[in-house]
Amino acid sequence: MSQKKNRKKALKLKMKRQGLLKGQPVQEAAPAKPAAPKKPAQTAAEVKPAPKADQVDVFAGLGATKQASLEEAGFKTLADFEKASEKEVLAVKGIGPAAITSLKENGVSFKA
Repeated sequence: MSQKKNRKKALKLKMKRQGLLKGQPVQEAAPAKPAAPKKPAQTAAEVKPAPKADQVDVFAGLGATKQASLEEAGFKTLADFEKASEKEVLAVKGIGPAAITSLKENGVSFKA
């Protein structure tokens, strides 16, 4: 029967090595600085315009691994997906019918 690790003991040892348990005096906090003046709200010129059709986040709702595998296969923009059929995208490792549904919800259309 294997022995169970004592997590509390390990934590105490770690804190002791860091010098947190030896009873050393705690460093005093530096005096607070006065708050910086607030910046005015963004003007109309600084506000970003609405995203165009090519800039829409195609990969919203997909995991990082699925996104990486699609990018490795050459699917990075809406135009890339429009050139390929659903079968070609399904052939990418890690991509299944649920991912295709998620892509369609994000505005992706495939070649017939």
